[in-house]
Amino acid sequence: MRLLPKIEEDRPTPKEIYNFRTYLFAAIASAGAATIGYDSAFIGGTIALDSFKEEFSFAQKPPQEVDLISANIVSCYQAGAFFGAILAYLAGHFLGRRLGLLVFGPIFMLGAGLMLAASRERGLACIYAGRVIAGLSIGAISNLIPIYISELSPPAIRGRLVGMWEVGWQCGGLVGFWINYAVSRTLPSNHKQWIIPFAVQLIPAGILIAGALVTDESPRWLISNGKRQKGIQVLSGLRNLPEDHIYLREEIAQIDQQIEIQASSIGLGFNAPFIELWNNSNVPFRLFLAGSLFFWQNGSGINAINTRGGVTHREPERPAADQRPVAVARQAALRVGDPRREGGQVRAAPALARVLEPGVPEGGAVVGRRAEGEAFRRRHGAGQDLVRAAGAVAADRPPARGPRQVRGLVEAALVGVLRGAVVDLQGRGRGCR
Repeated sequence: MRLLPKIEEDRPTPKEIYNFRTYLFAAIASAGAATIGYDSAFIGGTIALDSFKEEFSFAQKPPQEVDLISANIVSCYQAGAFFGAILAYLAGHFLGRRLGLLVFGPIFMLGAGLMLAASRERGLACIYAGRVIAGLSIGAISNLIPIYISELSPPAIRGRLVGMWEVGWQCGGLVGFWINYAVSRTLPSNHKQWIIPFAVQLIPAGILIAGALVTDESPRWLISNGKRQKGIQVLSGLRNLPEDHIYLREEIAQIDQQIEIQASSIGLGFNAPFIELWNNSNVPFRLFLAGSLFFWQNGSGINAINTRGGVTHREPERPAADQRPVAVARQAALRVGDPRREGGQVRAAPALARVLEPGVPEGGAVVGRRAEGEAFRRRHGAGQDLVRAAGAVAADRPPARGPRQVRGLVEAALVGVLRGAVVDLQGRGRGCR
């Protein structure tokens, strides 16, 4: 079975139309979709990184202000996209599909570059401005690219090539979701950690701009704007057929027929669609149906989950004791110490000391006060506190631990359970006397 099977039309379909050039142009255009998917996916996780919060002093701000800042960073992108979608019609009508992409692609690069200029000293103004400018570009290219791909594609595989737009969108979103996980696991919490996800959005935008320089304009747009011969040459190159081929002449005739129908029913001018929207009562209803799909898709909450995923999907905060493994280990060490010993100091088992403090010699100890150990024991019971503490420490330690450390952890846990049981029996024995 072929990965991309050939599809026969209701007329003789030459194999030359299924050529690499057509798929390449569609893939280049779909890089713009990857830009959209990535840009809408990475931002929620990036602003939730501790390095980003520390850079812009979120800890010194009240929670309501932090939430407002996060919402503004996300939503100003959508505000820019709203106006970009309006400008897309202007660019597509007067400049063409390809030239429109070459205009709005660098605008996106400008916005992304502004975001990279943000820092502790400059504040969040660069991110706000960059998000608005990038959103302006995204609103435009999300309108232009599907039209451009559909007008380049042969009728038999038009749906397949336009589907590459959705594939590009989802691939960009996938990278956007995982990029924050990658930097949080592999990089220290610093400026570089959060700036890298902002920089990665330049990659698909650069591919789109570089690709648009070598692609051709839409043949339909060229023919409908008085550049018929140029449109025929472009279509001949896309289909890999000579200009006098029967298949190519039939396709050109279909384009001419569609343009003639549009000119006679609606008109080809800039204002013609708006006049038709006003005069024809059926058109507003159709527009409402199409627009409602986007409305309900956003109303379902999926965009809120995507853009705020870094907050809604975070692990719940651990109790204060669990956030400080050394403090937990110190309390657990008190439990291992001999409770009958009088005085203010007790020692932990050497095995526990080796696990929790690998740099301390084998005879080293974690020191604490007996009174704290007694309170910890009364709160959590006789034997299980060390097991819980050891588990908490193990969860906070890096996973790459040697066999000796793992063996020491198990040994420490078992010692704690056994000593706790002995202490309990001794206490009960004293109570029986």
